Amino acid sequence: MGEIARLPLNTREILLCLLLNGPMAGYDIKKALDGDIAGVLDIRISNLYPLLNELADSGLVQFVRVEQTSRPNKKVYCLTEAGRKLCLDALLHCRIRQKFRSELLFPLQFACLLPASHIDRLLDDRLSELRGYLDELARSSVPTAAAYHKFKIGLARAMIEAELEYIVSERHLLTADPRSRKRRSCNTA
Repeated sequence: MGEIARLPLNTREILLCLLLNGPMAGYDIKKALDGDIAGVLDIRISNLYPLLNELADSGLVQFVRVEQTSRPNKKVYCLTEAGRKLCLDALLHCRIRQKFRSELLFPLQFACLLPASHIDRLLDDRLSELRGYLDELARSSVPTAAAYHKFKIGLARAMIEAELEYIVSERHLLTADPRSRKRRSCNTA
């Protein structure tokens, strides 16, 4: 198999991918970006509508104005054949990099300088957050869902459960030895 030499999907390509599932209004695109997509990609688009207009000007999407009573008119966007081709090509040739970021890990680097009660609170807060994510996943799990949806939910559940299990079973590493909290730095030497 040949080497993939492309960067991850760019913002334009991500928008095009959203439209692979069918026509969407700008508001629906924003909801998808803030909902499902935010769960898997770190993306924020402050200039969504100008970007959609740019995609339309480039011939990658087209839109239809839909009149609404007692609301402003809306545009419903769909892929053109050129947009579909570009999107599928981007998906076929993008390089996937799994990034891991955790706001929890930064303060934990300094656990030896912090009171055990604070570390416990940080870990308890994270455990509560993880349990909330698992509840959300359980609510979004549909027995008749497509295989890719089941896989996505299952993988997310496995990752969350692994983090939860690790924190529960290994938190003593950060809170057990009160002597380690008297250091002036957290050097491992």
